[in-house]
Parts: sequence; C-alpha cells; structure tokens
Amino acid sequence: KEANKPILIDACTVWCGPCKMLDKQVFKDVKASDYINKNFIAYKLDMEKGEGPFVAMKFRVNAYPSTLFLSPEGYLLTKNIGFPGKVGYVDWCKDVVDNKYKPFQNINASNMDISYPEFYKNSFTSDKWKRKRPTVDQINNYLDSQEGRSLFSEVNWSVISVLSYYNHNHLNWVVENQTELKRLYPEEEIQRVIERIIGVKADSLAKLKTNDGDKVLKAEIAKLGIDDERLIKNSMFDYYYKAQHWGKLLDFAISSADDGKPSPGMMNSICWAIYEKCEDKAVLAKAAKAMEKAVKEDDNPNYIDTLAHLYFATGDLDGARKTAQEALEKGKAKDMTMKETEELLDKLQ
Repeated sequence: KEANKPILIDACTVWCGPCKMLDKQVFKDVKASDYINKNFIAYKLDMEKGEGPFVAMKFRVNAYPSTLFLSPEGYLLTKNIGFPGKVGYVDWCKDVVDNKYKPFQNINASNMDISYPEFYKNSFTSDKWKRKRPTVDQINNYLDSQEGRSLFSEVNWSVISVLSYYNHNHLNWVVENQTELKRLYPEEEIQRVIERIIGVKADSLAKLKTNDGDKVLKAEIAKLGIDDERLIKNSMFDYYYKAQHWGKLLDFAISSADDGKPSPGMMNSICWAIYEKCEDKAVLAKAAKAMEKAVKEDDNPNYIDTLAHLYFATGDLDGARKTAQEALEKGKAKDMTMKETEELLDKLQ
C-alpha cells in the first residue's frame, strides 16, 4: 500500500509443469521481470504449503498456475488461470497497470479469517493435513440450509464454485443468477461453473451415441440462456470429440473458424485424433485434405507427419512415403525427434 503498487501473486505448486514454464520464461527473463518488479509487488506462493492453502480457499484457486492481481489496498482486481506464454502474460500485467479492472470491494486479502465449512477446508491440501474429498450430500445439505441472499456470500460462493465438479444441486442457480454474480465475483469463476454444467450435459449426450446429440446440446445451452460464443464453441468441440463424431468435428472446426480457416495447430490436433481413433475412410480422406491445406500454411514437421499418417490410413502408400520422408528431413534439420515418422517409414518398406 505504501508503494502504491498493485500486487501480483503467482499461485503455483511444485508439481505443476506450466508453473515451471512461467517461472523460466517470465520471472527469470530480465526484461519481463524488470517490468513486473517496476510495476508490481510480486509474490510467489506455493498453494500446498504454509499459508498457501488459506490463500487458495480465499481466492478459490484450484487450477495452476493462477495469477492473482490485487489493488494496493488488497482488493482483488482479476484472477487469470494458466500460462499464455511470455507475451500473453506480460499483456495481462499491462492490463492491470492500465487500470482496466475495477476492484471487487467484497474480496479483500486483509479479510482472511473466514469461517468456511469444514468439508470445504478439508478439500484443500497443505503440508499440515491431507486433502479429504467431500460428499455430494454434504455439499447439498449445506447449500440447502442457506437462505435467500446468503447464497451470494463469499463463503457460499466458494463452496458453489470450487466444488462445482461434484455436480451439486446449485449449479443451475449460478446460471439463473449470473448477472448478479458477475457484479460480485470474477467472470472467469462464473464461466468455469457454467462450463461444468454444459460439460455434464455434453458427457451424458455423448454416451448415448445419437446422431442428433449436437442439436439437443445446442437446445439445452439456449434453454440455459447462455450466449457466450467462445463457451458454446468449446462445448461443441468437447461434445463431438467425446461422442466420436469425427466428421462433424472436422466440419465444425472449419465452419466455426474465422474465414473458414482453422489454425494449422488446431487442425493438426483434430486430424491426429481422427487418424488414431477413426476407421471411416471417407472421414480420413477429408482429414487428409484438411491437413494438406494446413501444411501449405505451416510446414511444421509434425503437421507433415500427421498428413503422412493420414495418407497411410487411406491407402495412399506412395503419398505416405513421400510425405513421411519430407517430414523426417525437415524434422532432422530442426533437431527434432521424429520417432513416429521413422516407424511409419519402416512400415512402408
């Protein structure tokens, strides 16, 4: 507060791979770290040791890395999850420096002595106790005992949001009250609960293996009053993948992309899944056509390798051999390990 600088808390764990990437690419980078130290009071905190679990409870941290930005007075400004790369991370910081966020007046680091229910506290890990998972009945009985506006309290929102993956009986309450919740809490937290609701519906529909499950899911999303395009798009991707509707997944990736051109990286991920899991020759051929366009845009050796495997799966052995050799040459030129490409070439001998 005396320095009049916002606070940056790097919420991490020792076992988190992306946390280590964040540390190496940002905090150990001279230019990035100089910018952060100039504009913030920066603090790294292990969420499973010492005071970490208490901070995790307070700020509802259960995914790593998470970055908490607080005002000089200790009010939460925003919470970001994941590591978007050095440039993206510094952009997060710049948004805070440019005052793009208003502080949440009901979430302050000075108020850490909060009476959470025992099952909530026990769901966090520390070096002093082992995590104990609550039961759905415990969560439901507790939430059912809360009345009216009390559900909007910091304690109850922590229970509702952090423990949403237990599919408790107050998930739809979040959708019904999302406007008020967004005024009180970071939008990211509300979105994660809504994603969970849609994910549950997508999972159940995917298990049915029906041809019109995507239409049913879209109708369910509309019924919930959800209009976030990014959320809807991700939910449909998730459904098509879990339902193994590979042709529809491929078509959706193309139709939902800007100008009908999905990024080569996205197309590679989808087409490799199709190669591994799909036996429909027509879909495999369509995936090969999509990867041909992708490698024209980006000749990444891994993308070329995916194309070679698709040629192999569709029976185009000459195309597979030629493309695999190209992938191997480009990969070796970049000191990349191309084990799967070499194995494919062995099959083609």
